[in-house]
Amino acid sequence: MIVRSLRFVALSLALLPAACGSSSPGGTTVTTEVACQSGQFRLMGELDDQTVNLTASSAGSGLSQVGMGELTIGANLDPSEPARSQLDLTWPQGLVDGASSAASGTLIPVDGPLAGQTLCVGAGTTVTIRTDDNGVGFELKGFASGANCDTPVDGDVHGCWD
Repeated sequence: MIVRSLRFVALSLALLPAACGSSSPGGTTVTTEVACQSGQFRLMGELDDQTVNLTASSAGSGLSQVGMGELTIGANLDPSEPARSQLDLTWPQGLVDGASSAASGTLIPVDGPLAGQTLCVGAGTTVTIRTDDNGVGFELKGFASGANCDTPVDGDVHGCWD
């Protein structure tokens, strides 16, 4: 009985890195869930070969799920306040707790080499309504820049809003 338990522990530890989120040599990414405390907006990952690690207030943000879903974060209503990173996501239908959907939208970072640029997010982007009122999780992919969103930008960013 003890030998069987030790084998299970060893197997569990061997599989742990894959469960926590990583990239394989083939480029397949395992989703990494980012945790938010109440009142937070977080982004983590890479964008244009730069590390993204943002934690900010979610004040002034909003989630709507009437007909379609929409999440708006970081709108700067007071021009005297410092600029904040902005994220706008939409998805085709309202979601119940625990459900996910493909999404699209824009991200405007305030730091890094792409600061102030509007980046489109598309193919591979997902949004998840977390259970028990734990906010929204999302994975941003399919980045592009330019007036028509026709210049690809490498990136994979995970985030949350609560």
